[in-house]
Amino acid sequence: MADDDLALLPQDDGMRFELLAASLRADANDTGSFLEALANKLGGALNAARTHLVRGIALKSEPIGLDEWIEALAAELTLLADRSAQDRAALQRLLG
Repeated sequence: MADDDLALLPQDDGMRFELLAASLRADANDTGSFLEALANKLGGALNAARTHLVRGIALKSEPIGLDEWIEALAAELTLLADRSAQDRAALQRLLG
């Protein structure tokens, strides 16, 4: 609201309360639309996908469920940790 618009509002406390109450009622009636819009935004923000990269180029990308994505991520992290442990052990054997 612009400052000029404030001058047009009633200055009576009772009237301001009525306007506030009407605004709150309108917001409460629109909760379903608000939640639907929020769910769509969050769904887009949390859209999980698996992308196959070769030399930094995405060859294939496919949407997958968030549960499947988390499981795939955990499996990859486990593989990396195993490789790291194997590399560390090989270096320790090499260095004595």
